[in-house]
Amino acid sequence: MKKVAKVLCLLAVALCVGFSLAACGENAEGVYEYSANGMTMTLELKEDKFTMKMTANEETKDLGTGTYKVDGDKITLTMGSTSITGTLKDGKITIAMEGEGSTEITYTKK
Repeated sequence: MKKVAKVLCLLAVALCVGFSLAACGENAEGVYEYSANGMTMTLELKEDKFTMKMTANEETKDLGTGTYKVDGDKITLTMGSTSITGTLKDGKITIAMEGEGSTEITYTKK
């Protein structure tokens, strides 16, 4: 009987640890950058808000602010009434841009 109780106790602890780690997910807060063709886009995520900036020709423009939400490996950025969803994995945010010449943009955490 003691052996069964020990096994059940260990199983319960293992499940609790597993659920705790799964709920944590990746910490999204930080500064992410994407650079191409002499232009750098910066996303700064703090708490549940983000700021987006663009630097080109040594001039930085504030593109606006919004909110973000992380659900597992999915991240949704919302600015005004527009939302885009991408993935957050291994310190990178990848967003698929739709439309003509659709492409993916990957922001890397600094």
